[in-house]
Amino acid sequence: MHLCFSPPFAPGSYNPLVGALVRHDSALRQVAISYWEGPLPPADEVEGTVVVGPGAPSSMASAALRLPERLRQVAYEGMGSRERIRYALEVTRLLMDHPPPVVVIWDDYKLGPFLRRHTDLASAIVLSQHGRSYHLSPAAARNVYRLDTLDAVITLTHASYRADRSGLYAYEPLVLVRPNGVDAERFRPSDDATRAAARARWALPEEAPVVLALARLAPSKGVHLLLHSWPRIVDAVPDAVLWLVGSGDGEYGQGLRQMVDRMSLTSSVRFAGAVDRDQVADCHAAADLYVFPSVQDEGHPLSVLEAMASGLACVASDSPVLRELHTGAVELVDDPNIEDAFVAPVIRLLTDRDERRALGERARRQVLERFTLGDYLDEVTAFLVRLAGSRGDR
Repeated sequence: MHLCFSPPFAPGSYNPLVGALVRHDSALRQVAISYWEGPLPPADEVEGTVVVGPGAPSSMASAALRLPERLRQVAYEGMGSRERIRYALEVTRLLMDHPPPVVVIWDDYKLGPFLRRHTDLASAIVLSQHGRSYHLSPAAARNVYRLDTLDAVITLTHASYRADRSGLYAYEPLVLVRPNGVDAERFRPSDDATRAAARARWALPEEAPVVLALARLAPSKGVHLLLHSWPRIVDAVPDAVLWLVGSGDGEYGQGLRQMVDRMSLTSSVRFAGAVDRDQVADCHAAADLYVFPSVQDEGHPLSVLEAMASGLACVASDSPVLRELHTGAVELVDDPNIEDAFVAPVIRLLTDRDERRALGERARRQVLERFTLGDYLDEVTAFLVRLAGSRGDR
């Protein structure tokens, strides 16, 4: 049973991986439980997912939801939002009614202590951790990485594991180190005709070099740093276009648009807004270079993997995870906050077609060798099957 707050059919980072696991043919039937308040998509997209929502809360839940947030956090293992509490309570009921051999918690580490406290499940409880670290205090981390909370942790890299292990005198759960995987058939290099058709669909110039930044427009993703440097890049490559794809209708997104206006960049910066998951590959097909200027402590960003699989040269902020996994296949930028940190690598790759192509080819080759979705699904499922087979009385 996969506990993934955002359902597989919704926009998101790791939840499509949950959907792929649910559909994966194996000896273990896999099902997701997710929270959703909007209209449901077609039945085939929801298949394999149990959707819970606001509904009519129980008397206990109703009382809890009336508490101030500070008290809710004390009572519910740090979960303060009403949506998260509703979800946790409904998950608890479903698991008690239909106890599975393995429960996988996707990134919501607070659910582990909650389930152990409020259920007597004999299930193996696994945390699938998708940030590099939660940066918990030693006391809080000790409450998570202990055997009476979690039986196992699936983490993305050795850097991720060590970041949390270093602050503890004992890290008790079993660990599977497994980076993300990507569908290398769906995300693949485009030929000239595919590229031209994609550019026409997105109303992009036919021949201008297009730099794609595809991510949620939030301060932690660092797009403001790229915009600050964009005039210097355009000075060197006058016809270059910066294509910003992702949702950002809040204050930050509005600020980016105002920044473009103030800096007179409207002719060379395009905002595409949010796109559906099935349009992402088409965005990569239209681009020449992918830039990931994140300033947060990333896990293993699927957006970078998708660009690599598409054969795009990638320029990304340096991080322990990307350094461990993609040195030599991605251009890593030290200290992305330093003014104009991205200028030199972006200009070099835009003006050197051969280097750009070679970097994109190395990226694609690395994905095929180490990061395909099929290998990811097989390895994670095999790990869960072994855990299921090892369950006895707790």
